[in-house]
Amino acid sequence: MPEFSINMDELAFVLHRSPSLNLDCYLNLDTGNIINVPTERNVLENLFPSGRDSHLVSTEKMIEELLPDHARLLFIPDLFEQHVFNLMIRFREFIEESDPDLAEQLLAAIHKEGGFTAFRKLIQKQYRTLKAFIRFRDAFFEKEAEAWLAENNISSIRREKNLPD
Repeated sequence: MPEFSINMDELAFVLHRSPSLNLDCYLNLDTGNIINVPTERNVLENLFPSGRDSHLVSTEKMIEELLPDHARLLFIPDLFEQHVFNLMIRFREFIEESDPDLAEQLLAAIHKEGGFTAFRKLIQKQYRTLKAFIRFRDAFFEKEAEAWLAENNISSIRREKNLPD
């Protein structure tokens, strides 16, 4: 099992990035670094020199050119859709004793169409609840990132966070 120093905050973020970010993400299996590659065509075209006919090159080919040569890369999927329901349910359970009324409202929101948007609107109404959710979400996504690494037989050495002076 390879062991890397991995920025777990970044890994947790890219594993739950949502499709709207238009990124393909890879874990470099030689260094433990995370590589983020934009997939939006106009962004990719702007990354290449102006003299090049980038409109004639496929998006896949441009992405290949941005990735390091001979690197062993593992694609990092976007798991947001798979985990968002469990995140909402578990947060609702987390606050059920301290705020049963909000817990019931969250449960109703979760089961509506556009559940995450309705859920988010409810928690954003109360600053204290929003802060609690952010801490809960970050811990939840980090546990999911650790599980993803384990599923891929990768052991992580926790990389220290760069904090401002």
